[in-house]
Amino acid sequence: GAGQRRAFYDLWVCKEAYLKALGTGLTFSARRFTVSEGPDGRPSIAYTEFPGDDPAHWAMDRISIPLPTPTPTPGADV
Repeated sequence: GAGQRRAFYDLWVCKEAYLKALGTGLTFSARRFTVSEGPDGRPSIAYTEFPGDDPAHWAMDRISIPLPTPTPTPGADV
């Protein structure tokens, strides 16, 4: 359902953030590391095959960014 879809996207965004932070882009496969929800409810790197990296050195958090409310243009068809 919607909750499962939201959880998938939340974790996928964390995976993308990790790849960007490593500077590898998709040349380092997203299958070579795991993001999971930690005991405190925050996402964390649970496992990585990236050489020399330690998952304990990473901290992640979710942020909410409100979507802008569109302002109607006078005279425009809505």
